[in-house]
Amino acid sequence: MLPGIVTVGEGSSGLNVRGGNYDQNAFYLNGVTIYNPSHMFGFFSSFNSDIIKDFSIYKGHVPVKYGGRLSSVFNIIARQGNRKRFTAHGGVSPVAANLSVEGPLKKDTSSFLFSIRSLYSDWLLKRIKDPTINQSKAGFNDISFSWNYDLAKNHWAVFGYHSQDKFQLADLNVYEYANNGFSLNLVSNFTANHYGSFTLSASGYSFSTTEKQWETEAFSHAYSLMDYKFSADFSWVLGSKNTVEYGVVGNFLALDKGKLSPYGSESIREPIEFGKEQGLEMALYLSDKFDIFPWLNIVAGVRLAEYSNLGPGNVYTYAPGSPMDIRYIQDTLVFGKREIISSQFQPDIRTALNFVTDKNGSIKLSFNQLHQNIFVLNNTIALSPNAQWKLADYHIRPARSNQYSAGIFRVFPEIGIETAFETYYKKIIDNPEFIDGADFMDNPHSETLLLPGKQDAYGFECLVKRNGRRIEGWLSYTYSRSVVQINGEKVWQKINNGLSYPANYDIPHVVNAVINYHINRRVTASTVVSYQTGKPVTYPISVYYQNGIPYVEYSERNAYRIPDYFRMDVALTIEGNLRRHKPLHNSLILGVYNLTGRQNPYSVYFVSENGKIRSYQYSVIGIPIFTITWSFKLGNYAAS
Repeated sequence: MLPGIVTVGEGSSGLNVRGGNYDQNAFYLNGVTIYNPSHMFGFFSSFNSDIIKDFSIYKGHVPVKYGGRLSSVFNIIARQGNRKRFTAHGGVSPVAANLSVEGPLKKDTSSFLFSIRSLYSDWLLKRIKDPTINQSKAGFNDISFSWNYDLAKNHWAVFGYHSQDKFQLADLNVYEYANNGFSLNLVSNFTANHYGSFTLSASGYSFSTTEKQWETEAFSHAYSLMDYKFSADFSWVLGSKNTVEYGVVGNFLALDKGKLSPYGSESIREPIEFGKEQGLEMALYLSDKFDIFPWLNIVAGVRLAEYSNLGPGNVYTYAPGSPMDIRYIQDTLVFGKREIISSQFQPDIRTALNFVTDKNGSIKLSFNQLHQNIFVLNNTIALSPNAQWKLADYHIRPARSNQYSAGIFRVFPEIGIETAFETYYKKIIDNPEFIDGADFMDNPHSETLLLPGKQDAYGFECLVKRNGRRIEGWLSYTYSRSVVQINGEKVWQKINNGLSYPANYDIPHVVNAVINYHINRRVTASTVVSYQTGKPVTYPISVYYQNGIPYVEYSERNAYRIPDYFRMDVALTIEGNLRRHKPLHNSLILGVYNLTGRQNPYSVYFVSENGKIRSYQYSVIGIPIFTITWSFKLGNYAAS
């Protein structure tokens, strides 16, 4: 609901930030990389809000300690657990439940936190008349735990996370995917002004899918990705006006892209081995935050990274002057275990200026250079469970970007309003785009399906927020354009005849409103309103015949748009009594999702019927849905 951040679509995973693709965002939960940040295709977050302590989004100036993504960083820090007393809180709805338990292991010194969530919607699906739906199953669960311990000058923290989703659409297909992660963190205070944070983490993402809709095309496929990372981050306060941050980061990635196998005796699919990939990124960074004047602060930093694509692996080379196509394979390069297949040096410079105009206002300018070495193979606009991550390699270069941002920020304390106005321009080089008709599930040679290109993203963001009043909330508006051009020297190195076209995630206008009305201390009415321009789409525009055979002609890429999106949700939160001394506090949340019952289009597709091509609109949820949730916590209303 914040400006510059757009959901991919209803019933879809992923976010588009400042005109970037959903794979250009990094999500960290206590140092663990989360590769699929949502449950059930976007309807639930992978992060349990009950355990979150701090949530930072970097989409303008990105600190040099972060790398590997072009658009944004979402850094989420979980709570350490109550160090004074044992407590619990949770909630139950007709389809989902959650519970968190926390408390001291040694009072004021050590604590733990454990949380679990689960979705159990099968009983509801069975009551829907549509036979495809009532034979389906959908569910997820996630578990997280943390342990924290304080010593004289050190703080130890252990964190673990597991989530798993399973979705079965009748007997047509089955999706299963999982996130797993573990982190160990040590914060050591060397002196009063100098400390270091050492983090070792491992995270994994895996999925398996079985497609059974057409017996002759049925297949099964499993895939996994492991991410191992070590970081040493240091902060040194040199004085009241100067702080230096520096560190080193090592990141090892191992992908097993799996094997596609025919499913069932009727399937004629050919088995395909997609192979394995490995990559290593090593980085050093240094930044300085300096108050030059009372009204001027500067943050300047440099990140020096080296990315290597590692063996074992076989790399095909293609005949010079020919397309990258298996028909033109000239030779095979064989690389042994841990042998460097390709390597790139990636220097990034980042800086930010903060001008304080007065006690209530500031102007901020920033410049970012970023590189990305891993991206998603998926030729749809949404992050589907079976979307495959792919490393930059011998043929596919890492993408890189330069972003310029400027913003004006002002607070009006007398009326409780904060305002922010920002504009940005982002230039991306070597952005991979799928060629027309590409299908990565039928071709293990990714370099034959992708072309590098240029992407220009620019926009304007506005936020007006009101706090501390009976009526509070915010209104945000985003104008954003994202334009791609693939215009190589050869005809086969072009997409859309070399002309610029809107990216799949080009959403020019987005308006979001969040309004909370505190009727009294116990009752709050809330509403969420969201509007956005329809996503780009390529339509068939004519049919021509050659020797009696019909051929469909399509428009220029993304020349049209599906209808605009609009949704309004409302909720009423009723708190229990506000007595100071009581063992349990309750609250009840009544809500309506999609109050107006608008049938928002997820996609528009075409079917040939009786010699004619007919268009259809697919909507995920086209009716109002009533929800009710009971929440509780030990203690009174103010208990944490």
